[in-house]
Amino acid sequence: MRVFIEKSGLSGGPRAFKDRIIDQFNISDEVKVVHNGEFDVELAFIRSAKKHNKPVVLRLDGCYYEKGRLGGNKAIKKSIKKADRIIFQSNFSKKMIHKLLKISNDKMLNSSVIYNGIDLDHIESIKPKYKKIPMSFVCAASWRKNKRPMSIVKGFLDADIKDSVLYVIGKDFPKKIKDKRIKYLGDFSKRDVISVFKSCNYLIHLCHIDSCPNVVVEALSCNMLVLHTNLGGTRELVGQHGVELSADKWAWNFIQSISDDVSRSLVSSGINKIISMKSKNIDVTRLSIKSCADRYVSLMREVV
Repeated sequence: MRVFIEKSGLSGGPRAFKDRIIDQFNISDEVKVVHNGEFDVELAFIRSAKKHNKPVVLRLDGCYYEKGRLGGNKAIKKSIKKADRIIFQSNFSKKMIHKLLKISNDKMLNSSVIYNGIDLDHIESIKPKYKKIPMSFVCAASWRKNKRPMSIVKGFLDADIKDSVLYVIGKDFPKKIKDKRIKYLGDFSKRDVISVFKSCNYLIHLCHIDSCPNVVVEALSCNMLVLHTNLGGTRELVGQHGVELSADKWAWNFIQSISDDVSRSLVSSGINKIISMKSKNIDVTRLSIKSCADRYVSLMREVV
């Protein structure tokens, strides 16, 4: 089966997952990924790439919900109309698009939820970057307000955990509070991010809405517990392997903007709660990119 996937486009988390699943397709006997020429089906990410009369399987994250960015939803709705099958990142993503973009029930019924995956053999091959200490925390993002960078740092400091460390990975961190317990590492390669994760026991992920964050998939694959907020698909990934903070209220409507203002006491209490949890071995097989890709292939075959 020849699968057309647009070569360019996307950035951040969507690009990372796209690259991962293409790598998996490329070692499969069932799929040949093409970027031009003849093909049997298009696998589109967020929006369909070009005009053609072949089937389209559309993979969607979520949609734009901040009032200053709603123009981006026009292309998403157009792609949904064209799609023969839709893959959502999470049940939250599915509900979000249904409610905000007013997609028909018929279209939603012809859809599936497939969580992001990761190459577990690759994860296994990476060694920890630092010596792991019991109270080791990490957060990682391309930092914007919706990722709540200052809420993470201030909440961590307020928790005042003895012999603790917080590694901060990613570019554009807004304000670096100086404290010997906080290590600002800047931008890292994907491999180095995993090596830091393998040096830690806890991920702090306070993003306002993330449909299926790769950083959480990566953390779980490294057997970390996750402190997270209550909106988005993160809770579906984490399950019993973390602590959820009731930080946000949302009425499934468009909002003006997102603020980095999660209560410091809420974050610090969540940190104290997560370190009291008994560590459990996580069933990482559910995070396998191979299993994820196999489900994609099965759905594409249904429409060809």
